[in-house]
Amino acid sequence: ASNTSGGSSGSPVLNATGEVIGLNAGGKRGAASSFYLPLDRVTRALSAVQAGQVPTRGTLQAVHNHQPFDEIMRLGTAKETVAAFRKANTEAIGMLVVSEVVPNGPAADKLRPGDVLVKIDGSWLTDFVALETVLDERVGETTVITVDRAGTAIDVSLSVQDLHSITPDEYLAFGRAVLNPLSYQQARNHKLPVQGVYVAVPGYSLATASIPKGAILTHVDGIPTPTLDAVQEQL
Repeated sequence: ASNTSGGSSGSPVLNATGEVIGLNAGGKRGAASSFYLPLDRVTRALSAVQAGQVPTRGTLQAVHNHQPFDEIMRLGTAKETVAAFRKANTEAIGMLVVSEVVPNGPAADKLRPGDVLVKIDGSWLTDFVALETVLDERVGETTVITVDRAGTAIDVSLSVQDLHSITPDEYLAFGRAVLNPLSYQQARNHKLPVQGVYVAVPGYSLATASIPKGAILTHVDGIPTPTLDAVQEQL
């Protein structure tokens, strides 16, 4: 709730004693909310760049929330699981819970909203850093996550996808309109697979046809257009 202004992205975030604890990564319009990138991921990326490497980013195309233990118990998690977790992680105040799963992604039909994440590759899954560390190191490989699903322990084998591969890096502009490939974040917002063409700016061409910002183009003249190349060809 620091309400940092536009243009602050990339700036260091300081605590009360002047120590850098993160980097400003963005803000939410219409609310005093800002989002910070933890320093452990920043230093990892910096080390890779200094070594002439591209920092890897892994994803399961699933979203997780950190919930306190009372919420974990309300999800029907086995008491034995919570007791073992708290004994092994005495400073923990909660656990990670699956909140969203993107259709057709690596976690689709494997993870479900409400699943409580317990372990990853046999190690306790205590927080987001522990999860991201494994995913970033396992791009193109498989990881096994142990979840508690309403009191039942389940081992789920998941393929870790390259987040860069589903991050838009091109656009198509015509008639003052700007189109992008549908990003993972927008696909999640629309509850759709990461495929399609997203209207970033309607411009003159699309606005006159009442096609708003945020629309997803699926066809042009009845021809399916799942990619920018397909849209360009039809135009």
